[in-house]
Amino acid sequence: MAGAFFVIGYTRANHKQQHVADLDNLEVHRQLITAQQQSATASQTATQGAIELTRTTGQLATITQQLAHADQELADSKERLQRVEAQQRWRTLTRQQRKKMIAILSKWKGNGIFINPFIGDNEVHEFANEIDSVFKQSGWQTGWAEEMIVPNQGGMPLSEGLELHFARAETLPTETKQIAAIEKDLIDAVSIADPVVKITHDQPNPGVHLVIGRKRRAPTRSPQPAP
Repeated sequence: MAGAFFVIGYTRANHKQQHVADLDNLEVHRQLITAQQQSATASQTATQGAIELTRTTGQLATITQQLAHADQELADSKERLQRVEAQQRWRTLTRQQRKKMIAILSKWKGNGIFINPFIGDNEVHEFANEIDSVFKQSGWQTGWAEEMIVPNQGGMPLSEGLELHFARAETLPTETKQIAAIEKDLIDAVSIADPVVKITHDQPNPGVHLVIGRKRRAPTRSPQPAP
């Protein structure tokens, strides 16, 4: 009889333990499902975040490109403004330029040169007067004769900047070595006023002519293509 009670008690205890175990397994299963749902939600959120990040990165790249283009346009505008301002400024000789020119020209004081500014341009005349004063201060004799502006087929004046016109070789006297030295120093001196000096030997009579044309136009830069 005691054995029967023992079996019944054991069976009830066993059922109770099994029930507890089933409850535990059910809770674990529920937690597993919840974790899987949370994982799926997190994965979906991460995917959406990656999509948003890609979209934002693309937008940022576009904005960066637009800013770079705007910076280039601003730099081009500043450069154009600087060219316009430089073109509007009249040519003038600095104190240092005058000093260097006089140092070179004074070695040949007593020689002469004809100053030929283009007629009808105030900027040309002012610059020609400055150059003329440098030659006179260096002991040179100067003549003054204005040049007419003769348009070419394109309607533009024939000369810009400074031109030195020397006599033809056959018109020169025999002291060619000294004449060559004078020419060299003269070119060096005038190049201080304008580094791009046109040199010719086309004068039919002895003498040197310094033609002062209009201010040389600044070269224009081709616009950069838009990205």
